[in-house]
Amino acid sequence: MDGPDLAPFASVGTGTVTAPDGVRLSVADRPGARRPILLLHGLLQSHLAFRPLFAAPALADFRLVAPDLRGHGRSDKPEAPDAYREPARWAGDVAAILDACGLARPLVVAWSYGGRVLGDYLDTFGGAALGGCVFVAATLRTLPEHFAPDLGAVFSAVCSDDWREATDALRAFAAAVVPEPFGREREEGLVAAASVPLPVRRALMGRPADYEASLARLACPVLVLHGARDAVVRPAQSQWTARITGAPLDLWDDAGHAPFAEHPGRFAARLAAFATELDRRPTSASTDA
Repeated sequence: MDGPDLAPFASVGTGTVTAPDGVRLSVADRPGARRPILLLHGLLQSHLAFRPLFAAPALADFRLVAPDLRGHGRSDKPEAPDAYREPARWAGDVAAILDACGLARPLVVAWSYGGRVLGDYLDTFGGAALGGCVFVAATLRTLPEHFAPDLGAVFSAVCSDDWREATDALRAFAAAVVPEPFGREREEGLVAAASVPLPVRRALMGRPADYEASLARLACPVLVLHGARDAVVRPAQSQWTARITGAPLDLWDDAGHAPFAEHPGRFAARLAAFATELDRRPTSASTDA
């Protein structure tokens, strides 16, 4: 692993943002003088997935904001299915975080299920308030060819009433998200997944995604990044996203589903370089209707 010491994460502040429907979202916030970067994690994960980025030297000057999505981590976990199946809830979460944290034209990094969350925001509010988007193995359209062929069976087992079956499935999912030898990251991912209550897991699963219209209208700069060894979301998803947005695709041959965990130093440098490109662009170039 090419990342630095993780100790600086211990000093990151944690606050609470209340969504429009009353759900309290736990938000990690590391101050910085440069452009804010909002990090949206994936399904059954938490803000800890981005722990290595908080210690990466390339991002030392940037403000990093990483919420636990509703139903995950230390955020509220309502069990009513509507709390997860209505796109307006997710859109409202992002809008509330932008407002409460005072994030002016942030760069938003959407990983895996975080792509759905950002897609819901774009469908509802558009991208005018955003400085740029980085889609990392982001789920933005649910086509069969975009996912590993056994993913449906794994997710079905994750939602099983049989505790042993569900636990084995969670372990398999964590292994697919973060491969060997990244033991700490895998263990934290497994703990995060197990902390999501069974009714919430069931409500999260099976929600269709198709953000093509909003992505096609998106005028802010976009970067698409994917690991060629991804055992969860196939590169075909990011190839589709790059085609719809007209954005460049970074396909890393030596990475899987979580490139920022496997290669945090390289990922942080790429993110910092993209953010620097945004700073050089006229503000009017990154707005859309």
